[in-house]
Amino acid sequence: MEENREMTNTNPDAATHPEDKGGAGGKTFTQDEVNRIVSDRLAREREKMEADLKSEREKMVAAYEAEKALVGKQAEAMKLMRKKDIPVEFVDLLPLSSISSEEIAHYVQRFDDAILKGVQKRLSGAGAPKGCAQGAPDPQNEIANAFKPPKA
Repeated sequence: MEENREMTNTNPDAATHPEDKGGAGGKTFTQDEVNRIVSDRLAREREKMEADLKSEREKMVAAYEAEKALVGKQAEAMKLMRKKDIPVEFVDLLPLSSISSEEIAHYVQRFDDAILKGVQKRLSGAGAPKGCAQGAPDPQNEIANAFKPPKA
């Protein structure tokens, strides 16, 4: 194969019949020039593809790291909830994706305090449902009294 063979970018008939150029005036390239042009184009496309792959990889790594952090926060919150005897199903109520690990303990403590406050309120009668008088007899005591043996 001849290295410096000339090529033209005009129609194939013009290459086989150079006398029929017809005034089109097409530029001719040597094989080395064509090789260089193709190599340059391939190199640009390869660089573009590598940059796209690198960008996609970085996005996937970032998504993985975010998911890993979220799972870690969820495990930490569940551990704190178990310590305070709070059902772990409530972990879904925490905004884990937007809080730091330090804030998780604060949220769990606030949740525990709210539960305790609600229980104390109900036990004091302040949280009695509408229609129940405050200071009314405790229904459980009434049931217990009903099953006591009669006094003689």
